[in-house]
Amino acid sequence: MLRSFRDLDFYCDAYVLALEIHRLCGEFPEFERYELCSQMRRASRGIAQNIAEGWGRRVSDKEFKRFLTMALGSCDEMQVLLDFSRDVGYLTPAVQSDLSGRYASVARRLQAFSRRWSSTG
Repeated sequence: MLRSFRDLDFYCDAYVLALEIHRLCGEFPEFERYELCSQMRRASRGIAQNIAEGWGRRVSDKEFKRFLTMALGSCDEMQVLLDFSRDVGYLTPAVQSDLSGRYASVARRLQAFSRRWSSTG
């Protein structure tokens, strides 16, 4: 039974990823902490934040799904930011691949949940 957005496995994974990105950005060059890292932190946090905010608005299926769609967009944004970070040498290919796969997993589960969701039953 779902009582809270915290009961959604993809929310939990998105939250953990946001924490990891926050910590990982501490290893980036200092000038990137205000540029690339700021974008990465916002996009990563945005996934969990939109799931939570949507949950609070789930009285309307349309409104809830709008927030889930925004979370999906942030998953895609993270893919670009991870690729860029790898290509400029801030992330190893192995770290980028791991994180990218985990964001893709969150996105797949989020999308499947959104397709199945109906507050009426």
